[in-house]
Amino acid sequence: MRSTSVVVVITLLIWFVADQGVMTDETVSVPVIFTSQNPEVYVGLAQPPAQREYKVTIRGRRRRITELKTQLSARDTLEIRMDEARTPRAEPYQLSVREDLLRNVRDLRIAGSILKAVPEEETLRIDSYVEIDDIPVRVEFGDLKVSRTLSDKTVSARVPSFVAANETFRSQLEAVINASDYITERTPGFAFEFQGKPTLSGLSKLFVSGNAIQITPPSVTVSGKIETLQAVESKGPITIRWSIPDRVQQDYRIVAEDAEFIIYVDVSGPRERVAALEANQIRAFVDIFARDINDPGIGKTITREVRYFLPIDFAGCRVSEETAKRQVRFHLEPIAGTDGGTPATEPPDGES
Repeated sequence: MRSTSVVVVITLLIWFVADQGVMTDETVSVPVIFTSQNPEVYVGLAQPPAQREYKVTIRGRRRRITELKTQLSARDTLEIRMDEARTPRAEPYQLSVREDLLRNVRDLRIAGSILKAVPEEETLRIDSYVEIDDIPVRVEFGDLKVSRTLSDKTVSARVPSFVAANETFRSQLEAVINASDYITERTPGFAFEFQGKPTLSGLSKLFVSGNAIQITPPSVTVSGKIETLQAVESKGPITIRWSIPDRVQQDYRIVAEDAEFIIYVDVSGPRERVAALEANQIRAFVDIFARDINDPGIGKTITREVRYFLPIDFAGCRVSEETAKRQVRFHLEPIAGTDGGTPATEPPDGES
């Protein structure tokens, strides 16, 4: 009985060893990241995320493929160094995953031959770095109005050349510090000082992997004092009115062509004052000037901006630009009995 058991064990071992030497095709998931060992060369994917996972079909001995699976399960990713593979340039490379990216990975090469990779192609950036100087620093305080000083008003940044060449990025370029990450006390009169780490604006449509962007200095000292808490509130309804000289009012009527005379506006300023401001305290006017009646002014369409006035008690409050930009189109007509024989009518808001 004992000899029989030994024979069975030996047979199983022989079968197992033989099985491990059998050639097979298997598909494994291979997570990879792309890196550069040269600090002057940027390597990264053209689209997020920063790492990829490829489905790779390998033909090799079962033992080798099993070893590969064990290695992959023990790692987060395989690192593929690309800094010597292509010449740096601003345009991305379109590369074959099987031929250009995976074929020279040692662990995969030991396991066997790569038959297929999914996806088949990858878009990769291999780029050089450039320096951008004199980037203005802006501290975003949100609804806090503060007095503050900065240790550095500008910074420099080291970025891949494809980033520096992007017109949208350059047009929006600022080094922004979000003060809410550092200021926890929001009481007026509170003095603060913190080391803020700036980030570059204008990167929302550009994918830059890893820690490729380096800002110098990496942090800026921001110190100051909280003055007030700011707020933005919508106020209305508000009636736009005409501001008319007596001479014009006596002899001419105003005909509005296309405008809304009942409006809402956003008002920003110290929170307590904004909350106390009533809509009927906001005055909105369109100016009519005496020169508007000069020929060829009569009958001609005039376009004019709306002006806003707040009571003096609400210093620090203002109508925000986004809602303040309104225009009114109108023309003047003589009242009957003056020059034109046209009967007078009330302006659109019911006031003259």
